[in-house]
Amino acid sequence: MKRTFKGDFMLAGQLEQVIGSRLGRRQCEFIRLAQVWKDVVGERAAAHTMPAWIKKDVLWGYVDSSSWMQELAFMKPQILEQVNQHFRSVTISDIRWLRQPLENASSPEQQYSRPNRDIDPKREEEFQSMTRIIADPGCQQALFHLWRTFQKKMR
Repeated sequence: MKRTFKGDFMLAGQLEQVIGSRLGRRQCEFIRLAQVWKDVVGERAAAHTMPAWIKKDVLWGYVDSSSWMQELAFMKPQILEQVNQHFRSVTISDIRWLRQPLENASSPEQQYSRPNRDIDPKREEEFQSMTRIIADPGCQQALFHLWRTFQKKMR
């Protein structure tokens, strides 16, 4: 017997319910806001900003320069109104801006990368021996690659 679904049974709606039960309504609304950010703040401002997180009823956003931070202070009432129009069940009472962290910077001259560091061969062998218990060779290799990258950049 062929099963047919009536009404609104869209995959997106079902995913939203599942994700919403895990993350909470506020985070689901934040994800939705991030998707329509350009419509909320306008194309020009969206090129220099991005939403960062929501804490309580405050939306925090990143700005790429202090001059844009100042300009956004003047645009705050309009942006706040637009944000609240896009949220379905959360009311935002304030927007606060932070300078964008360097690792999120979009232009190469703003990015900072740590130099590659040498990895101690003994530690590398120890880690490889620990990962030998992983049955899937692809997973084992991926984990080892991740570890090596972390060791080179983060030490």
